[in-house]
Amino acid sequence: VSARAARIQSTEEMASQNSHLPRLLCLHGAGSSSAIFQIQIRKILQALRNEFRFVFVEAPFKSSPGPGMFPTFEQAGPFYRWHCDSSASSAFDITDSEIAAERRTVRQRLTKALLEDDGAPFVGIVAFSQGTRVATGFLLDWARKQGQQGSCSSLKLAVLFSGTYPPLPVSEDGVCMEEDIVASPSPGLMGDGIAAANEDDEDDEKGYASEPEAWSAVASTPSSRSSVYESGKSTPFSSRLTIPSVHVHGLQDPWLPEGRDLRLKHYDSARATAIEFQGGHHIPTAQKDINEIVRAIRGMFDSDGGRMC
Repeated sequence: VSARAARIQSTEEMASQNSHLPRLLCLHGAGSSSAIFQIQIRKILQALRNEFRFVFVEAPFKSSPGPGMFPTFEQAGPFYRWHCDSSASSAFDITDSEIAAERRTVRQRLTKALLEDDGAPFVGIVAFSQGTRVATGFLLDWARKQGQQGSCSSLKLAVLFSGTYPPLPVSEDGVCMEEDIVASPSPGLMGDGIAAANEDDEDDEKGYASEPEAWSAVASTPSSRSSVYESGKSTPFSSRLTIPSVHVHGLQDPWLPEGRDLRLKHYDSARATAIEFQGGHHIPTAQKDINEIVRAIRGMFDSDGGRMC
């Protein structure tokens, strides 16, 4: 814990020293926290410390630990999640009005963070797991609003680790794409899969969160795969973002198909860079992978046509 605190303090000091740098909004996964996410991407923070300032936002709802928390982050709680999607009311003990309230809370939190003026603009979003669903939903809604207003956003980069699908809408109407997707529970619904809610489960005692199978029991059943998503109501805006993006996929990630769906269905392939590594549902740590990610971030940020509208 002391080492963790030292790393967080170091990040805060680095932020104060680089307050003039463009900012990246950072969204952690479900069953995690902003402090843990700082540690998970520390090598990327270090490599880009003189180019960007990373601003971490805490999800608003407490959660059980998510995938990868045991044993490294077992004592690093509390853990948090983002909001549920619209399918949760049919599968879990939560109402549509409660889902709408959660969505409103997340929207207000992200909007407040982005509108905070400290002299440096936000130029992109960095997200992991459930955070990638939130980031994509938020970007789609942001693009819709900017298009309606006839102006452009300063956001010009998305960096997504271990993406999952479908996007989580943050708009008041609960829509974030051309076809409002209705799906069975998928990673990131309630803590990247709600299976962790049972604290008495045998898997909990042996550190179930480090084993994808424990989450896959409800999060990655065949009925939740992209091939069976049903089309809902249509909305008058594009479901594909033209913002430059970097997508990092672990080849052993049990939600790799969902991560690829997120990239292929909602990001312009001409401006999307896919990076695959030998690993699961986590952020890579091998230096060769870090180097490739850093090069991609620099290249995509500098690329032309990074506006969303």
